[in-house]
Amino acid sequence: MNADQLTQRKRQYQQEVSSLTNALKSQTNTYNVSGKLQQIGTLQQQIQSLEKQNETAKGDVETAEARDELLRSRETNANAHTLYIADRPVRRALVPYLWVLSVLFVGVGVLCFYWMAPLLLPSAAASGFPYANGMGAGTGGVLDAVTEFMMSRTTWMTLFGAALVVILFLSLKIAGVFGK
Repeated sequence: MNADQLTQRKRQYQQEVSSLTNALKSQTNTYNVSGKLQQIGTLQQQIQSLEKQNETAKGDVETAEARDELLRSRETNANAHTLYIADRPVRRALVPYLWVLSVLFVGVGVLCFYWMAPLLLPSAAASGFPYANGMGAGTGGVLDAVTEFMMSRTTWMTLFGAALVVILFLSLKIAGVFGK
């Protein structure tokens, strides 16, 4: 190889390098970085929403499979403590909410009786306040005795204590402290 050939190859190499450099510069000018970042952000939001939908669908599938197994087979391995509402199995996570609702409804029923019982008594119109004579001294019969019993502070304290004990033991049971 002589010097002319080497200089010719050097020129060809420099031309190739300059053409590659110009091509890279033109592509970086036309590439929209902020647009691509926005597309990536929207894709990530879509992925997160799809993951939430997937979790919800998994729970629904588990419920559907349990119900399908129960309905299709005569011999199921469900225990006696499985809870069904409207012929659908209840998820374990909903049990505490059901207990709270039941305690709430029982309390509302007792409170309604507490408020309405004086209106139902026959002695309420005659004496104005049927509880002035003390416990069991009313003249209205069984309903009067029940109402006086419900107006007693001892009764309310006992009901409140019983509700607290039930809530405590159910919370411990759900937390897995005792029993399986």
